[in-house]
Amino acid sequence: MEAECAAWWCIHMNTCVCAITVSYNPDLEMLRGQLRSISGQCRVIVVDNGSAGGMEQSLRDLCAEHAAGFLALHDNCGIAQAQNAGVVFARDRYADCEYLLFLDHDSVPDAGFVDALLARYRSLEKDGKTGAVGPAIFEPRAGACYGFHVIRGLRYLRILPADMPQDTIECATINSSGTLCSVAMFEAVGGYDEQLFIDHVETEWCFRARQAGYRHYGVRSVMMPHHMGDDVMTFRLPGKTVTMPYRNPLRHRYLMRNSVLLLKRPYIPRVWKYYCVAKLVLTLVLFGFLTDDSKAQRKSMLQGLRDGINGVTGRIPVQEENTAGQAAGNR
Repeated sequence: MEAECAAWWCIHMNTCVCAITVSYNPDLEMLRGQLRSISGQCRVIVVDNGSAGGMEQSLRDLCAEHAAGFLALHDNCGIAQAQNAGVVFARDRYADCEYLLFLDHDSVPDAGFVDALLARYRSLEKDGKTGAVGPAIFEPRAGACYGFHVIRGLRYLRILPADMPQDTIECATINSSGTLCSVAMFEAVGGYDEQLFIDHVETEWCFRARQAGYRHYGVRSVMMPHHMGDDVMTFRLPGKTVTMPYRNPLRHRYLMRNSVLLLKRPYIPRVWKYYCVAKLVLTLVLFGFLTDDSKAQRKSMLQGLRDGINGVTGRIPVQEENTAGQAAGNR
């Protein structure tokens, strides 16, 4: 009976798709919800990026419970290296894997998510060089969708799902969690840039793919709940309310550094660079002066700008990570 159930499950799941979830000190119940939903839709591999406190065994047990593969990196290698390692693991484990789905541990796709995204990808593949497709991201803490980033002439815009005239829109970049692409496309473009470690990893990859002639698409009818940042903060400015993801000082250091690094790269569109500079100034002002931990934020962001100018890449030294964490804790 168990063998028959297993056979039925394999027949009715998308065995050509492998989801790669990167975990780092995850909320186990949230990850359990993801695996409960996604493991019946496609194959799954969880790549643990050095979670602390003996969590590895709990993750192994959770993966075994949902027939998911598990790869432990035993150190925080960064999201880019973890995703690349997951791709290699998937290709070695599943010879018939044709498509990759990237997820963060705090994303919980609904039933039918993989079918819907895969169907749209295959329909777009007929029209040319399709890069990646992604869902509309819903941030439950803000109660709002984040929309899709597009390039319109000299403007880099965010189009909300409600403002889309059609179900699919060509995007400049796609949020990493929820990205689906073919193995062939991923291998042609190359993996994620491990020098960036975290933040703007998908931005760089999307623009590198565009440079190679691939086009990315957002799908309005496919929506996925996902937490953007550690929390959501609302700033009330004169005549305007701004809602942005809250990131701790260390994450803002990576964000600032990698933004500057991308500003230097010739294949990054100039229109994004204009947008990026404006966003950096806004982030520095809001988080560097208007939050409870503004002193730690300001110090960390300015160091990130210096890192980017000096061409620093990779993981920030652990000692400096700890210093940033202590500063945030003493706000």
